Amino acid sequence: MIFVRFISVLTLVAIVGCNQSEKPALVKKGDTVLVKYDLKSVHGRRIDNSFHPNGDLPLRFVVGEKQVIAGLDSLVVGMKVNEKQQAVLPPNLAFGKHGVFYFREFPDTVFVIKPIDTLLIEVAILEIQ
Repeated sequence: MIFVRFISVLTLVAIVGCNQSEKPALVKKGDTVLVKYDLKSVHGRRIDNSFHPNGDLPLRFVVGEKQVIAGLDSLVVGMKVNEKQQAVLPPNLAFGKHGVFYFREFPDTVFVIKPIDTLLIEVAILEIQ
């Protein structure tokens, strides 16, 4: 069954697959999670991608501790291991009113995420602790 999950009223919507017969551990605030992710602008410009073999390493963070952008923090709550979700992140759940200047040494990448940029994210939970 497919249903729409509202994480923040009118700001973030994710499409989720659901199997009611299972009762696996679900991510909650305070858990440490390891995720793979793909983050890009709505215009298709890739920002980060840990799904690609040559991409970034998976990301480990504590949920609810503001270690990542707000949209990612909210999106993982309620997910289970091996679950994948996609969402549209409006500026208030992405890089906020300040945006970000992004620089990576390898590969040489420099770009600016504007304060008004809406982002697309895909995330998969690899581990919950």
